[in-house]
Amino acid sequence: MEEETETESTVSLAFTDEEIELILMCLSLARNSPQMSGSPAVDDLIARFAAHANESATPSIGDFSAESRDE
Repeated sequence: MEEETETESTVSLAFTDEEIELILMCLSLARNSPQMSGSPAVDDLIARFAAHANESATPSIGDFSAESRDE
């Protein structure tokens, strides 16, 4: 039987600021759900999109935290 090796690849995608905002909001909701709480995969995606958002005028993930939604 052939052994599988895990590789990492990078894909470059272009998103509009509005799309990034929606993605960050959805990831934040996923992170706060009981099923995904503490998931390293979700936290990694949030960090990647937030880093990209910080390079543009798009809000960062902190703008979508539970505390800011409660205001």
